Amino acid sequence: MKDDNALVLMNTAHQKIQLAKSLPEVKDIHDKAKTLQEYAKQQKLGLEMQNDLAEIVIRAERKAGELLKETELDKGGRPTEDNQSNDSTSLPKLKDLGISKFESSSWQRIAEIPEDDFEQHIQETKQNRKELTTVDCIRLARKYERKEETETPIIQSENLFDVFYADPPWRYDFSPTESRAIEQNYPTMELQQIKELNIPSNDNAVLFLWATAPKLKEALDVMNAWGFEYKTHMIWDKEKIGMGYWFRNQHELLLVGVKGNFSPPIDKDRISSIFHSKRSKHSKKPEEIRDFIKNWYPDKKRMELFAREKTIGWSSWGNEI
Repeated sequence: MKDDNALVLMNTAHQKIQLAKSLPEVKDIHDKAKTLQEYAKQQKLGLEMQNDLAEIVIRAERKAGELLKETELDKGGRPTEDNQSNDSTSLPKLKDLGISKFESSSWQRIAEIPEDDFEQHIQETKQNRKELTTVDCIRLARKYERKEETETPIIQSENLFDVFYADPPWRYDFSPTESRAIEQNYPTMELQQIKELNIPSNDNAVLFLWATAPKLKEALDVMNAWGFEYKTHMIWDKEKIGMGYWFRNQHELLLVGVKGNFSPPIDKDRISSIFHSKRSKHSKKPEEIRDFIKNWYPDKKRMELFAREKTIGWSSWGNEI
């Protein structure tokens, strides 16, 4: 039987979340519960204790999502309210509250889940003795996202481009743990959405397309859907062994596809088909590769697709910009 003190703690936390009126208040509850949850995992205090703490975390994320939905966010990520000054410099930014753009998006998605379905998911997960995770709540939320949020995005561009550099946000079928889930790091896209993108390409163009080993077939499908013919690939040796099911992955592939007539780099600029560079943060690609491509084609119009930040010398398109 669950300890009475634990029950009091749970009930108190739930009440505080329900009564919370501000993001800092909810964020404080969330962070404390998250710390205790990680401690419970490290100390192997059992799934029941971990899930009780995970429930507090997720309920706090849902409440934070509701509060975020009630505010308007300007391009700088500042929460604003009608009764506040229009002087945005006096308003706190999300990062000042310790909330990333990805967390803001994820928590608002969880807030979209109908209450009955949310409660049912919490109770069934705990009753079936499965791990309660934010990632599974995000997956549940997909069922309730508005139609326009699942439509293929449109690339707005008045120009056509000759050189494309793309690192698609591949969606994987499942991840055994929450910490390894792609959705913990950035929003992913369905394969069909990626294939249906309107690539603003000239008749003669080249595509440099990143693919992980498990997504090689999908990457070739995307290349074909965008009108490019596969030519070759380069291997990025990350110099660190990662996770994997058949092999522990240590590399990614940079596929090259051509549309029409497009020349490869001149002889003196060609590099090895194996590029060694230690991986850094999740999914970030070596900066040198983009620089190589720019130097190979200095006079061509270049676009980076799914970019996370703007880069000098490139037109950029991506949901994080």
